[in-house]
Amino acid sequence: MDPRHPPRGPLAGEPLPIHGGAPGDAGCNGCADCCHLLEISVTAEEAARLSALYAALPAPPGPLELDPDPARPGWMSMRGPCPFLRQGTGRCGVYDDRPSMCRIFTCAFLLERRRRL
Repeated sequence: MDPRHPPRGPLAGEPLPIHGGAPGDAGCNGCADCCHLLEISVTAEEAARLSALYAALPAPPGPLELDPDPARPGWMSMRGPCPFLRQGTGRCGVYDDRPSMCRIFTCAFLLERRRRL
């Protein structure tokens, strides 16, 4: 190791970069990383509600992709990025009616996945 160029980044003990926000003990700080997951699980009832909300959008920014989960009857997979993420604001367009997985999601999961990559 060259002492003139010490190592940098998370492996050198620096904090992990966080896209758009900084979650703390209080929880989400609005970074919207969770809205970019490859997929989230939603119940069939939530999928029906999301489909109705999607149909009411004047100009959807992307497709709503819902597929049955063959391993878990009554559940579906919604592929990301989430079409309800409002362009420009980076905020959820269905926040008050968001799926249960969005309600319980914790950034700790995403940060741990990043550490393993």
